[in-house]
Amino acid sequence: MVFIFLIFAMVWMSLSIFMDILNFMESVMKKTTTLSTLAAAGIMATAGLGVTTAFAVPDNPGAWEKCAGVSKAGKNDCGAKDGSHACAGQAKADNLKTEWVYLPKGTCEKITGGAVVGEKPAKS
Repeated sequence: MVFIFLIFAMVWMSLSIFMDILNFMESVMKKTTTLSTLAAAGIMATAGLGVTTAFAVPDNPGAWEKCAGVSKAGKNDCGAKDGSHACAGQAKADNLKTEWVYLPKGTCEKITGGAVVGEKPAKS
């Protein structure tokens, strides 16, 4: 009978210690969650301060330009300027001066190696 009581007491103490550990972990998680929430709110508030500034990318470009010298191999938009092919996706190497891609007007001149070789009005 004493043996059963001792086993019961040991199990009870183990459960009590386990519950204390769980309560401690829960309190740590609540503090961590609160700190994470505050940090996220601070970041969002800081980002919100710049909402009134101008965006670098317009919603709808007013016109497009053909920009040569900046496309990757196989990623050109149409035929080569030198007539070596007449289809998109056939550029043989990166940054060839004969291969081009459409970019919003005014973008090509901002890219190193880019040269405007034509323009196209945007669709309405």
